[in-house]
Amino acid sequence: MKFNPIFPRAGGGGGSSKPYMAPPSVGHEIGVMFGGIATMLLGAIVFYIWWRLKLARDIKLEEDRIRGLKRKGLFDEERRASAVEERQKRESVVEI
Repeated sequence: MKFNPIFPRAGGGGGSSKPYMAPPSVGHEIGVMFGGIATMLLGAIVFYIWWRLKLARDIKLEEDRIRGLKRKGLFDEERRASAVEERQKRESVVEI
């Protein structure tokens, strides 16, 4: 079997006279792989924390809005319930 000077590892199979030598970039490739996985996990954790904070803020804003509507007399549970029932009755009537 002859030695290929351009591709020294391309010996043509298992009968090479030189033992297998891993390329020097394997450690770098593994480092990049684990670095990418760690970056994705960190990004997911940061997004989760941001999302929870945003939801808490939105809930607080909604509660403040409802409190303001109730203070002005524009939000009444009984009128709201009757409006929901009326809307459901209208939607249940099918026009052909």
